[in-house]
Amino acid sequence: MALPTPAPLTPDLQAQVRMLSDKLARAADRIADLEDELNEYRPRPNRISALFGRRRSINALPLPTTDSTDSLLEAERGARRAAEARLAAVTAELEELSQSLFEEANSMVSSERRARSRVEERLREMELREEEKKVRLGELEQAVGRIGRVREMLRPSTAD
Repeated sequence: MALPTPAPLTPDLQAQVRMLSDKLARAADRIADLEDELNEYRPRPNRISALFGRRRSINALPLPTTDSTDSLLEAERGARRAAEARLAAVTAELEELSQSLFEEANSMVSSERRARSRVEERLREMELREEEKKVRLGELEQAVGRIGRVREMLRPSTAD
């Protein structure tokens, strides 16, 4: 079974990772804002109220219910956990795709090295054969030269 080429998927996954990271950062900022808002509504004792005890003025603003704030905060935390889980899943998939890509690249490099080794060995054999043929050709040329000299010596001389 051939593996699909992961190269086109990698930019998409990187974009999703960036998007989820941004979403996570926004969720963290939202949680921080909600915690700050919650802290604004919590009563803070001051020196005067500590001395005279806690008194409520008639004009005091009504505090929001902690149930609604807590539920909003819990919803944000749940969204954050879900985003972190999606980020972890996408990151794991990206790692898996990267690993398979590198494994495939390594096998391609390995097979190319084996093929190159075979070609280089064949080249060495051919060069060796060529050298042997040059030596044999030289020997044959010398033999032909000797045969030519012997023919000249054996040819009857017509100058008499």
